[in-house]
Order: sequence, then structure tokens, then C-alpha cells
Amino acid sequence: MEARTKYLLFGLVGAIAVVAIVQGPNGGPKADPAAAARGALALTAAKTIKSAANDPRAIEFILMDVSADALAACAEYRGKNRFNATVKQFTVFVNGVGVTDDVEVWNKHCTKNMHSLLPLVK
Repeated sequence: MEARTKYLLFGLVGAIAVVAIVQGPNGGPKADPAAAARGALALTAAKTIKSAANDPRAIEFILMDVSADALAACAEYRGKNRFNATVKQFTVFVNGVGVTDDVEVWNKHCTKNMHSLLPLVK
């Protein structure tokens, strides 16, 4: 076998190996086991925020991030207060409990290794 053919064959085998590693067993992308949990947490957080709002239809999410381990959800949103003024607020859900207006909790749970799920709740 000539050198050019060997390099071509080696490159082809390498490309197939990379594709096999990146894709799952059925040829699709590997499933992320925590993705469903992150989605469920984002939807639960959005539903909880809307149910506590004065005007649930006026809630507009600006940010909805969920931690990689699905233990924390961080939401930033606009809504109407009791005086019908639009205000911006944030809520952090840690282990299913919502904590509002605590910057220390936000900084601890919402600043690293987050997945944006804003399209899911818009």
C-alpha cells in the first residue's frame, strides 16, 4: 500500500472513531440524563412564579438558568406589582424552595455551570 493510501485510510478510520464517540448507540447524540430534570425544574419554577404573581399573564421571563445537576433554578423576570407598575425581579429555587431578593443566594447558585432554558419558558 502506498503512503498516500495509508494516510487516507488512517484518516477515514479516525473520523469514524470520532463520530462513534460523539454519537450515541443509535447514531443520534448522546442523551444527557440530567436534561429532563433541568427542563422539569425550569417549568416548575416558571409555573410557581406565575402562580404567585398579581397578574400571571404579565410575567415576562428575561432569564431562566438551571444548574447542571438540576438542583438550582435562577429566574429573572418582569411583572406587574400591586400598583400596576412593571418591575424586574429575580428568584432562585434551590432544592425546590424559592428564595427571592437574596443576592448572596444568587451569587452562590447562579453564577457558574448553568444551562439556559429561557426558550422553554417563554
